[in-house]
Amino acid sequence: MLSAVFGRYGGGNVLAWDNNDTRGTLGWRTETGLYDTTIRDLLPAASNLLSPDAGVSDITRFVHHQSADRYDVLRSNPELLAADQRLTSTEFEQLMRVAARYYRLVVFDSGNDESADRWLSMVDHSTQLVVPTLTAPESAESAALLLEALGARDERSHDLARNAVVVVTQAEPARPAELRDIVLGFEGRVRDIVVVPFDPVLKRGPLRFDDLRTPTREAWIRAAAATAAGL
Repeated sequence: MLSAVFGRYGGGNVLAWDNNDTRGTLGWRTETGLYDTTIRDLLPAASNLLSPDAGVSDITRFVHHQSADRYDVLRSNPELLAADQRLTSTEFEQLMRVAARYYRLVVFDSGNDESADRWLSMVDHSTQLVVPTLTAPESAESAALLLEALGARDERSHDLARNAVVVVTQAEPARPAELRDIVLGFEGRVRDIVVVPFDPVLKRGPLRFDDLRTPTREAWIRAAAATAAGL
């Protein structure tokens, strides 16, 4: 949803990059472009895309444009095992150069394999960390442990964690006490916390900004504004 807000209200030229080793599902929840391509197809073409002769439109073969929300998706392949689509840090660096050449803003869907080279490389290239969690104790605890681990990794990761935006999505219609406890648990640990109300559209099916309820759209605009403040 952050990509949709930045694409719609920030002038487009936004890439949502599914950086999952383990069956990333962003491709299942977004529109398919003209070609059924993934990050594995982009990698061997990276050198050509970085050449002086490459044009702006050359990237379109490898990404999936979201027509209403005005951003592109770089997919992983959810049908492959993680072992078949791992990226080395060198491969990630090359893909990052491609993304930086063709897009103003890259939003990573990071996955949760914090030991993967591509995950660590993503952190090293990030300027703003957005940590999603649900109104479930185990989800909030996982997010808190991630922030703690980043805080101990190195100085730059520590700063990312302290400056993070936590987005708390209500997994069920109304659990105010649980929501309050989770929000309080992050206060003082991150720069901002945004609550996204329950919306059945977020649980399944295609992700389209216009399909969200008005309070949900407004919450994601607040989340994007909080994110932009750290860029």
